[in-house]
Amino acid sequence: MKKLLEPMSAFYGMKDMLGIDDPFGDCMCMSDLATLNYFGLSNLEILYNLHFAYKFLEVNNVGYSAFGLDTFMFEDRKDILKGLGITIIEKHPQMDCLVESIRESIMNNRPIFLFVDLFYQKGRYFYYNNQHGAHACLVYGFDDENQLVYTIDNYDGYKTYTVTYDMIVQYCKGIFQYCNFRPDSLYFREYCFNGTNLEFNEEYNTKILMKYFKNSLDTADKRTAGLNSIKILSERLEDLMNLKSFEENLSSVIYKRGSECFMIKNLYQYNVFDKNIQLEIDSKLNAILENWARIRSIAIHYNRSSRGLTDKCINIRKRLDSIYQDEIAYSDLLYSQFRQFLK
Repeated sequence: MKKLLEPMSAFYGMKDMLGIDDPFGDCMCMSDLATLNYFGLSNLEILYNLHFAYKFLEVNNVGYSAFGLDTFMFEDRKDILKGLGITIIEKHPQMDCLVESIRESIMNNRPIFLFVDLFYQKGRYFYYNNQHGAHACLVYGFDDENQLVYTIDNYDGYKTYTVTYDMIVQYCKGIFQYCNFRPDSLYFREYCFNGTNLEFNEEYNTKILMKYFKNSLDTADKRTAGLNSIKILSERLEDLMNLKSFEENLSSVIYKRGSECFMIKNLYQYNVFDKNIQLEIDSKLNAILENWARIRSIAIHYNRSSRGLTDKCINIRKRLDSIYQDEIAYSDLLYSQFRQFLK
């Protein structure tokens, strides 16, 4: 037997608007967005439920310093999905019953949010056969004849993939063996759509956007405080440049910064901003993203050659100073427009 939940596709908003294959927000958001599209529901509440703040950790979960962006949610995603008519049903299938549980969920037209171990995902940069880490993919089909599960995931850009039955079991075993999941963790989560009476019209859109503006203003202090992490990064740069994980840290910063860039540029269609302010915001966002991308490129070059650390750090520090100034200016512009809209 074979069944796929169709039409099912990854969320391509970032690629369509910004020309990049990076995920929006995180793996949970990407699964939610694909599922909402499958059920024909608005994605606005998931898109505008995030905010980001820079962070510097003296010691991360593997014992090293790390720089990045924290992702925060204004509301629990399960509450948002419930309001849209989707219930999350959490389960813990035994590994010898995992494939059968996937079959059952798909036969009931329920996509699955499944936690897996990145270590076993062939083709995944940095993690494959190098480092264990928990991640979530979306399962939307199965094929008994070819022993395949159909997923939406991010081995090399978010898109559809196939995974053998044996490998999907190995992926899931890994989170319990190496990723500190409790033995009874509910790693298998169905999206169950019960129907909705919501009308996704202009009134609905305005309500969601106004909630986002208010939430953003209420958390502005957290965002501002996080900017100091950029200065700490500049001070500790040589230490991080010599860590293999720094390149992955920067990739995470870029896709999360790109996620907010998408969120703000997506607002342009709703005429939220003064046109001149919009141009300034656009310029600052583009400069911030360009500088982070260039910093990652410099870090990658050093990681490959281990030469010219001093000159590379001088270059990166100049870019970090520019990012810091642009982030302050961007935040001031953004919040001024949100306040104006809420009047």
